Amino acid sequence: MWNPMKEITNKYQTFWKRFWAYFIDVLIFNIVMYVLLHFVRDNNLLDATTFLAVMGAVWVSYRVIMHNQYGQTIGKKVTNLLVVHKNESFLLTLKESFIRESVSVLIAILSVLCFIFRQKVINSDSILAIPDEYSEHY
Repeated sequence: MWNPMKEITNKYQTFWKRFWAYFIDVLIFNIVMYVLLHFVRDNNLLDATTFLAVMGAVWVSYRVIMHNQYGQTIGKKVTNLLVVHKNESFLLTLKESFIRESVSVLIAILSVLCFIFRQKVINSDSILAIPDEYSEHY
């Protein structure tokens, strides 16, 4: 006998699918980032802070645009997941997709700021910097 409550409870039990979808997206992104990093570093195109900021922006843009245009990222497509509006009749708007990724945006911004702060601390004459007479040992 058909039980609609069973269908509703199974609908949101997608933890492992979402986990593997995210894993696939991160794996693909890291491979692309690794290749780009070597190209950028070998050709002296960007400093590390700028590269990190660009990659963070690309990651967030990828997720926002893919959810808005297709309802899924590559990882979600592989695991057969679809992100739709709360009434489940259409895809997310660009605004909804961006709001959905707001945590990723904050993490990307904080990562860049931490990296900038770390670089300034290491390059300054602060108490945390290694004095020149000891730098050959480190």
